[in-house]
Amino acid sequence: NEPMKNPKVRQAINMAINRQGIVDALMKGSTKVVNSACAPNQFGCEQNVTAYPYDPEKAKALLAEAGYPKGFSLDFYAYRDRPLAEAMIGMLADVGITANLNFLQYSTLREKRIKGEIPLSFQTWGSNSVADVSAITSSFFRMGGEDDARDPQVAALLEKGDSSTDEGERKDAYAKALSMIADKAYWVPLWLYSTNYVM
Repeated sequence: NEPMKNPKVRQAINMAINRQGIVDALMKGSTKVVNSACAPNQFGCEQNVTAYPYDPEKAKALLAEAGYPKGFSLDFYAYRDRPLAEAMIGMLADVGITANLNFLQYSTLREKRIKGEIPLSFQTWGSNSVADVSAITSSFFRMGGEDDARDPQVAALLEKGDSSTDEGERKDAYAKALSMIADKAYWVPLWLYSTNYVM
């Protein structure tokens, strides 16, 4: 009966967070909202996936359908960008989800995630600057320690993409995997981070 195991709850969380509003108000500059569990400039990062618009009323309706008409409480973990985490917590509260902030060092948060102790977390990933979807999506959805979804179909598709040398086959496998990740709302893809340098 854990709320996060219910896909309607996960979809509601996607619709409760005003990602564009956070980008406009708090992030300023060259960044944009993303809908797929990867960065658009990475090879194989399919963009034609289910996108969840900001819709608090629909989020409340989904929570009611999931059996939580009065909402619920859960722990929300983060390790950076506290103002962004707090903004999301406020948005979740607006639909009836009381998210209790646990602000930790990254290493501690990661260890707790691997042990399966974290229901919801706000995290970032740089892919070690590798412009290939395997550098992010496969790190989190191939049954490793940080795979919260544990979806064997997604993992099999990613393994197929990772092990093939045929570009078309790789793109097809990744597109199917990313579509499943979006449909099942395993993540709330947020935005890109930009780092600017003057040389």
